[in-house]
Amino acid sequence: MAKRWRPPTWALLAAGVIAWLAAFSGWIASSLASQHALPQTVGWLVWPRGAGVYVRAAGTCVGLALLVWLSVRLSRRLWVTSLVVIAGLVVAVGAPQAPYPGPRALFDSMRPQLDAITTLPDVAGPVSPRHDVPLPRGLSAVAVFGYVSSDGVGGVFVPQWAALVDDAGGFWFTPGTSPDGRDMWGMTCTDPTRLDGDWWTCGMKLTAE
Repeated sequence: MAKRWRPPTWALLAAGVIAWLAAFSGWIASSLASQHALPQTVGWLVWPRGAGVYVRAAGTCVGLALLVWLSVRLSRRLWVTSLVVIAGLVVAVGAPQAPYPGPRALFDSMRPQLDAITTLPDVAGPVSPRHDVPLPRGLSAVAVFGYVSSDGVGGVFVPQWAALVDDAGGFWFTPGTSPDGRDMWGMTCTDPTRLDGDWWTCGMKLTAE
């Protein structure tokens, strides 16, 4: 009978390191973004929605599975495996989450997509004002629920969070003016902060978490 092939331990260790790096990619990217050191091409890693979520979730699942596999291979004692599994589960709870890097870092990571939203026919105007403009698939992860609000004359609100009591906060594009006093899905924008040009943030925490 042919001997059953088993992947070498070093390969499992390498795969585990890669998996856990993917799991913690949100934390790593958020730290780099807060220091303005995150390349634009991987800015999606700090988004609270989109592909980054799936990368972190897949990394966590694979990393946890490999951790259990290695613990069983390297130690036949049940209590050791149990401790490893418990530790892995504790780490896995927080790994898939991407810490909030602050509005400016988040804005920078989304800038190409946000600029693309301003050119959409239902946003660029002149059109009827709408609070439920659906975004195309390639841009939907930029806004919570995949919808933005258009004022009908080129202004757009891109929500980053929304509450059940009709409150929201996010990014505003208001050519030539401030979004102060405008409606954000039920909450009035007050004390907006300019980010760049006609882009503003309103209703968002100004510091990273």
